[in-house]
Amino acid sequence: MINCKKASELVSKKIDRRLSFSEKISLKIHNIICGVCTMFETENQVISECLKKNNKNIPLINEKKKKEIQEAINNYK
Repeated sequence: MINCKKASELVSKKIDRRLSFSEKISLKIHNIICGVCTMFETENQVISECLKKNNKNIPLINEKKKKEIQEAINNYK
């Protein structure tokens, strides 16, 4: 089982390359039990899609939400 830090690394890597089968499974299993990482992956996908479309109206995570996500990841045990 991977931790939140590893999950966020996989989400970021997923933008640039295909994940291996074991990486995909590890991330899916982790996301089943971790809502914070699921939310991070969803928001990351939205941002990536907007960038790919070269859209100038990119939805950004506000600072309050960003801090909430960072704190949740840091406090996850």
